[in-house]
Amino acid sequence: MRTPLDSVEIDLGPARLRLEPLEPWVWQEEALAAPGPASLCLELLSLARPGWQGVATASQAPAPPTAANLAAMPAAALDPLLKALCPPWLTPPEEAGLLALERYLLAFCDFPGLDCAACQDQEARGEGHADCAACPRPTPPPEAGPALALYPLLSGLSSGGAWAASWLPGLPPRRARLLAMRLALIGRLRPGRRGGPGLPPAETA
Repeated sequence: MRTPLDSVEIDLGPARLRLEPLEPWVWQEEALAAPGPASLCLELLSLARPGWQGVATASQAPAPPTAANLAAMPAAALDPLLKALCPPWLTPPEEAGLLALERYLLAFCDFPGLDCAACQDQEARGEGHADCAACPRPTPPPEAGPALALYPLLSGLSSGGAWAASWLPGLPPRRARLLAMRLALIGRLRPGRRGGPGLPPAETA
Protein backbone atom coordinates (compact mmCIF):
# COMPACT_ATOMS: atom_id res chain seq x y z
CA MET A 1 0.00 0.00 0.00
CA ARG A 2 1.51 3.33 -0.99
CA THR A 3 0.98 6.41 1.12
CA PRO A 4 2.45 9.52 -0.55
CA LEU A 5 3.90 12.59 1.10
CA ASP A 6 4.24 15.95 -0.61
CA SER A 7 5.88 15.82 -4.02
CA VAL A 8 9.56 16.74 -4.26
CA GLU A 9 11.74 17.69 -7.23
CA ILE A 10 15.28 16.48 -7.85
CA ASP A 11 17.79 17.97 -10.30
CA LEU A 12 19.61 15.26 -12.25
CA GLY A 13 21.91 17.18 -14.53
CA PRO A 14 19.77 18.83 -17.21
CA ALA A 15 16.71 16.86 -16.10
CA ARG A 16 14.30 17.63 -13.27
CA LEU A 17 12.48 14.64 -11.79
CA ARG A 18 9.36 14.97 -9.65
CA LEU A 19 8.18 12.18 -7.35
CA GLU A 20 6.15 11.46 -4.23
CA PRO A 21 8.25 10.22 -1.30
CA LEU A 22 6.87 7.13 0.40
CA GLU A 23 5.93 6.53 3.98
CA PRO A 24 8.61 4.62 5.91
CA TRP A 25 6.56 1.45 6.30
CA VAL A 26 6.28 1.29 2.49
CA TRP A 27 9.92 1.70 1.58
CA GLN A 28 11.18 -0.39 4.53
CA GLU A 29 9.04 -3.33 3.44
CA GLU A 30 10.32 -3.00 -0.12
CA ALA A 31 13.91 -2.69 1.11
CA LEU A 32 13.65 -6.08 2.83
CA ALA A 33 12.56 -7.77 -0.39
CA ALA A 34 14.81 -5.97 -2.92
CA PRO A 35 18.00 -7.77 -4.05
CA GLY A 36 19.97 -4.53 -4.26
CA PRO A 37 19.73 -0.72 -4.23
CA ALA A 38 19.11 -0.41 -7.97
CA SER A 39 16.22 -2.87 -7.86
CA LEU A 40 14.86 -1.11 -4.77
CA CYS A 41 15.03 2.26 -6.51
CA LEU A 42 13.12 1.03 -9.57
CA GLU A 43 10.50 -0.67 -7.39
CA LEU A 44 9.97 2.45 -5.31
CA LEU A 45 9.85 4.69 -8.38
CA SER A 46 6.94 2.62 -9.67
CA LEU A 47 5.04 3.60 -6.49
CA ALA A 48 6.10 7.24 -6.40
CA ARG A 49 4.31 8.50 -9.54
CA PRO A 50 7.46 9.94 -11.11
CA GLY A 51 7.43 12.61 -13.74
CA TRP A 52 10.27 14.51 -15.32
CA GLN A 53 11.32 17.39 -17.54
CA GLY A 54 14.33 17.83 -19.77
CA VAL A 55 14.65 14.17 -20.81
CA ALA A 56 14.59 13.34 -24.52
CA THR A 57 15.10 10.33 -26.74
CA ALA A 58 17.93 10.06 -29.27
CA SER A 59 15.65 11.76 -31.80
CA GLN A 60 15.11 14.66 -29.35
CA ALA A 61 11.50 13.67 -28.69
CA PRO A 62 10.26 13.94 -25.08
CA ALA A 63 10.93 10.67 -23.25
CA PRO A 64 8.11 9.51 -20.96
CA PRO A 65 9.09 8.15 -17.50
CA THR A 66 8.35 4.56 -18.45
CA ALA A 67 9.89 1.60 -16.64
CA ALA A 68 12.40 1.11 -19.45
CA ASN A 69 13.47 4.76 -19.46
CA LEU A 70 13.73 4.86 -15.67
CA ALA A 71 15.92 1.75 -15.75
CA ALA A 72 18.23 3.51 -18.22
CA MET A 73 19.05 6.37 -15.85
CA PRO A 74 22.74 6.70 -14.95
CA ALA A 75 24.01 5.07 -11.79
CA ALA A 76 24.87 8.50 -10.36
CA ALA A 77 21.13 9.16 -9.99
CA LEU A 78 20.69 6.23 -7.60
CA ASP A 79 21.80 7.93 -4.37
CA PRO A 80 19.74 11.15 -4.66
CA LEU A 81 16.71 9.18 -5.80
CA LEU A 82 16.82 6.77 -2.85
CA LYS A 83 17.26 9.66 -0.41
CA ALA A 84 14.16 11.35 -1.82
CA LEU A 85 12.12 8.15 -2.01
CA CYS A 86 12.97 7.00 1.55
CA PRO A 87 12.38 9.88 3.97
CA PRO A 88 12.97 9.22 7.68
CA TRP A 89 10.15 8.55 10.11
CA LEU A 90 10.56 12.06 11.54
CA THR A 91 11.93 15.27 10.10
CA PRO A 92 14.16 17.33 12.44
CA PRO A 93 11.30 19.76 13.30
CA GLU A 94 8.94 16.84 14.01
CA GLU A 95 11.53 15.17 16.23
CA ALA A 96 12.13 18.44 18.08
CA GLY A 97 8.37 18.82 18.57
CA LEU A 98 8.07 15.34 20.11
CA LEU A 99 11.02 16.05 22.43
CA ALA A 100 9.37 19.32 23.50
CA LEU A 101 6.12 17.45 24.24
CA GLU A 102 8.05 14.84 26.25
CA ARG A 103 9.78 17.56 28.31
CA TYR A 104 6.43 19.24 28.94
CA LEU A 105 4.74 16.02 30.05
CA LEU A 106 7.60 15.12 32.40
CA ALA A 107 7.56 18.62 33.91
CA PHE A 108 3.78 18.57 34.27
CA CYS A 109 3.84 15.11 35.86
CA ASP A 110 6.32 16.35 38.46
CA PHE A 111 4.41 19.54 39.20
CA PRO A 112 4.53 20.80 41.93
CA GLY A 113 8.27 20.57 42.38
CA LEU A 114 11.15 22.46 43.93
CA ASP A 115 12.47 24.14 40.83
CA CYS A 116 11.78 27.81 41.51
CA ALA A 117 13.60 30.14 43.90
CA ALA A 118 10.50 30.64 46.05
CA CYS A 119 10.16 26.90 46.63
CA GLN A 120 13.83 26.55 47.46
CA ASP A 121 13.65 29.43 49.95
CA GLN A 122 10.59 27.92 51.60
CA GLU A 123 12.35 24.58 51.89
CA ALA A 124 15.49 26.24 53.28
CA ARG A 125 13.44 27.99 55.99
CA GLY A 126 12.30 24.60 57.22
CA GLU A 127 8.68 25.17 56.24
CA GLY A 128 8.27 21.72 54.74
CA HIS A 129 7.63 20.83 51.15
CA ALA A 130 6.65 23.78 49.02
CA ASP A 131 3.31 23.72 47.26
CA CYS A 132 4.67 25.64 44.27
CA ALA A 133 1.95 28.27 44.47
CA ALA A 134 4.46 30.71 43.00
CA CYS A 135 5.57 28.37 40.24
CA PRO A 136 4.20 28.93 36.75
CA ARG A 137 2.89 25.71 35.31
CA PRO A 138 4.83 24.41 32.31
CA THR A 139 3.52 25.49 28.93
CA PRO A 140 2.82 22.81 26.30
CA PRO A 141 4.36 23.20 22.84
CA PRO A 142 1.75 24.77 20.52
CA GLU A 143 1.84 21.94 17.97
CA ALA A 144 0.85 19.45 20.70
CA GLY A 145 -2.44 21.23 21.42
CA PRO A 146 -4.68 18.99 19.24
CA ALA A 147 -3.22 15.79 20.72
CA LEU A 148 -3.58 17.09 24.30
CA ALA A 149 -7.19 18.01 23.61
CA LEU A 150 -8.01 14.71 21.89
CA TYR A 151 -6.36 12.35 24.34
CA PRO A 152 -8.99 12.64 27.11
CA LEU A 153 -11.72 12.01 24.53
CA LEU A 154 -10.09 8.96 22.96
CA SER A 155 -8.18 7.39 25.84
CA GLY A 156 -11.18 5.41 27.05
CA LEU A 157 -11.72 3.78 23.68
CA SER A 158 -8.33 2.13 23.16
CA SER A 159 -4.79 2.10 24.51
CA GLY A 160 -1.84 3.81 22.93
CA GLY A 161 -2.43 6.27 20.09
CA ALA A 162 -2.38 4.26 16.87
CA TRP A 163 -6.15 4.63 16.52
CA ALA A 164 -5.75 8.33 15.70
CA ALA A 165 -5.45 7.69 11.97
CA SER A 166 -8.69 5.70 11.83
CA TRP A 167 -10.60 8.19 13.98
CA LEU A 168 -9.47 11.16 11.89
CA PRO A 169 -9.49 9.84 8.32
CA GLY A 170 -9.39 13.33 6.81
CA LEU A 171 -5.79 13.89 7.90
CA PRO A 172 -2.98 13.22 5.41
CA PRO A 173 -1.14 9.99 6.28
CA ARG A 174 1.97 11.68 7.64
CA ARG A 175 0.01 14.09 9.86
CA ALA A 176 -2.18 11.25 11.14
CA ARG A 177 0.92 9.20 11.98
CA LEU A 178 2.52 12.14 13.80
CA LEU A 179 -0.69 12.71 15.76
CA ALA A 180 -0.73 9.03 16.70
CA MET A 181 2.87 9.31 17.94
CA ARG A 182 1.96 12.32 20.08
CA LEU A 183 -1.06 10.52 21.52
CA ALA A 184 1.06 7.47 22.30
CA LEU A 185 3.59 9.69 24.08
CA ILE A 186 0.83 11.30 26.13
CA GLY A 187 -0.49 7.84 27.00
CA ARG A 188 2.94 6.78 28.23
CA LEU A 189 3.74 9.94 30.19
CA ARG A 190 0.32 11.39 30.86
CA PRO A 191 0.07 13.68 33.88
CA GLY A 192 -1.87 12.31 36.83
CA ARG A 193 -0.34 8.83 36.72
CA ARG A 194 1.78 9.59 39.79
CA GLY A 195 -0.81 11.58 41.73
CA GLY A 196 -0.01 14.86 40.02
CA PRO A 197 -2.41 17.07 38.09
CA GLY A 198 -4.28 15.75 35.11
CA LEU A 199 -3.98 17.13 31.61
CA PRO A 200 -4.67 20.86 31.35
CA PRO A 201 -8.02 21.97 29.90
CA ALA A 202 -8.10 21.85 26.12
CA GLU A 203 -8.32 25.62 25.79
CA THR A 204 -4.93 26.03 27.54
CA ALA A 205 -3.22 23.35 25.45
